[in-house]
Amino acid sequence: PQDIVIQKIDTGSYFVPSEYKLEYEKYLKSDEAVKIKNRKDNSTRWMISNYETNFCKKNKKVYISLKKTDWLTLQFMWGKYKLSESKNKIISDIFINKRISPNSFCLHLVLLTKDEKIITTAISKEKLNDYPLTWAATIGEQIEKVDFSMGTEFDKNFVINWVSRALKEEFGIYEDQFERIVFSDGIRVLSVDVEGDIGNISLLTLVKMDVKFDEFIEESRKHPEIDKEFASIDYVEIKDVPEIMVQTNILNSKLHPSTFLRLQMTYLHIYGVNSFVMEYKKASKKRHKKVFFEKDIKD
Repeated sequence: PQDIVIQKIDTGSYFVPSEYKLEYEKYLKSDEAVKIKNRKDNSTRWMISNYETNFCKKNKKVYISLKKTDWLTLQFMWGKYKLSESKNKIISDIFINKRISPNSFCLHLVLLTKDEKIITTAISKEKLNDYPLTWAATIGEQIEKVDFSMGTEFDKNFVINWVSRALKEEFGIYEDQFERIVFSDGIRVLSVDVEGDIGNISLLTLVKMDVKFDEFIEESRKHPEIDKEFASIDYVEIKDVPEIMVQTNILNSKLHPSTFLRLQMTYLHIYGVNSFVMEYKKASKKRHKKVFFEKDIKD
């Protein structure tokens, strides 16, 4: 996690690409935007505005710059992603021109228990902007200033702070529990992703737990959660990931769209590419007996 480094905060007002400026100004006057403002729901969000890498073999880093944006700006830009020509251009700009449109910097957090279970949660039906009542591995959390700010400096452990806050808010896992149930060197950033449906940039981060699944559930019941955004909790065995990849149709399933990548990257990190290829081929040849993600979701 220390290899992801916040380099600076870009100052300045919220922005959208110049070609959308007139549409954006019109959107801010729409009934939808006015309702959000009147409810005081136009909260500050943080976007990645730039990124750089070094190629030192012994000390590789990803340096990122953050910039303030807000909920209304994100709502507008997410609407542009519904248009394929806008979506393709925005994604191309990120990778080719480093011209990054407003996004919400997110954490895709995967929890792996000591008995090799990947914790899954079903997103609440109230979370209308993020595929409600689909299964995710495990949760998502947008970054907050408290995660990275140390007055005028940036916290070098901001990813760990972010993970800790997410566990506290979603599962009621407080700091003393966090230190006890998470392996001391068990947090890894597996990839930096662009979510193709809305353009958010996310850190796919794995947390290896020093407790079994049932023990984690017991720990999560000791304190009330602060901002729980899921309806149900379950798990899948990590050894079943190749079979899940074979038999589950991403376009017609109960899975959050990012769950496939989260599962696959976790398996690759633990068992490696060769194992994945071998088990994927085995699963492709046999008749499917297991059924995944078919339990009823109780909200």
